[in-house]
Amino acid sequence: MTQSWIMFIIAHAILSAGAIIKLWVDVQVKLAELDVRVKTAESKDDILFKKLDHISEQLTELSINLSKKQDK
Repeated sequence: MTQSWIMFIIAHAILSAGAIIKLWVDVQVKLAELDVRVKTAESKDDILFKKLDHISEQLTELSINLSKKQDK
């Protein structure tokens, strides 16, 4: 009787360890995928901010040029 209980406990311990390892691996894979998505989004944001900065500089130059023309 005790030998069957020991086998039962060992089997459950092995299954529990396997489940925990599988869960850990799944979480690590999801985190890696999320990291890739975040880096992609950040690079797109950087490109967008550079374009917006360029537009802002052009608008500032245009505003300065217009104000100079009005002063003449």
